[in-house]
This record gives sequence, structure tokens and C-alpha cells, in this order.
Amino acid sequence: MYLSSGMLTAGSGGGGGGASCGSTPGWYYSGGGGGGGGGALLLDAATLEVSGTIDASGGDGGDGCYYSGGGGGGSGGTVWLVADALVLTGTVLAVGGTGGDIDPDGSTSSCHGGRGGGGSDGFVYLEAGTVDDAGATVSPAWTVP
Repeated sequence: MYLSSGMLTAGSGGGGGGASCGSTPGWYYSGGGGGGGGGALLLDAATLEVSGTIDASGGDGGDGCYYSGGGGGGSGGTVWLVADALVLTGTVLAVGGTGGDIDPDGSTSSCHGGRGGGGSDGFVYLEAGTVDDAGATVSPAWTVP
């Protein structure tokens, strides 16, 4: 197994949306919370069959409240599958979360905060002697380490 330092990492959390003070003195509008980062998973077996879902995706950012901004999406983590024979018919995900929206009423007035940015995709590594991935859904596309 090829495992280099820093390749098996969890995703980072998204940043919180900017807060603002309302037009009424003393009112405060908090920004949307940032989404959590995706996890890190390493599975190593002689024969490995994945028919369900492995999900190391980042969480979505929370929506802003009135004059505040949406939170950023968390980045995807890492899924690393190592096997002599790998049969993959399920779903493997490590995608970034979407950014939170602005004001829940959908206003795009310049006094409102902006939408949160999306988190970056993580990594899916497949390291196997043989791979049968017919019918599998893998996002982002898998790579060989």
C-alpha cells in the first residue's frame, strides 16, 4: 500500500457567514454556520466489495439570517480503498458541501450578505489488483495514488 504523509486527511470545515447589525439599534443578525468537513476512511482487505454508500462529503453551509451572509460549505474528505480484488457496485462520495444562501426571503438587496462559497471536493483513491466498478457511482472521480 502506498500511503504518503498527508494523503489521508479529513476535510476542513467551511467558514461562518458574516454577521451584521440590523437597522434597529441593538439588533444583531448572525451569519450562517459553516458546514462540517468530510471524514477520512481507509479500508484495506484482500477482497473488498462495496455495494452500499461510503460518504465522506463535506456538510452544507447554513443560511444567513436577514442582513447576514451564508456559511461556507465544508470540504470533502478522503476515501481510500485498498484490496487485491475490489468489487464496487455502490456509491463512494467525497464532494464538497454547498454554500449557504442569503436572507431567507430571497432578497438580493445590496444591504444583505452574500452567499457562502462551496467547499472543495476531497479525494477517492482506489488501489487494487483488479477493479470491477460496473454500475458504481464515484464522485469525485477516483484516482490511483
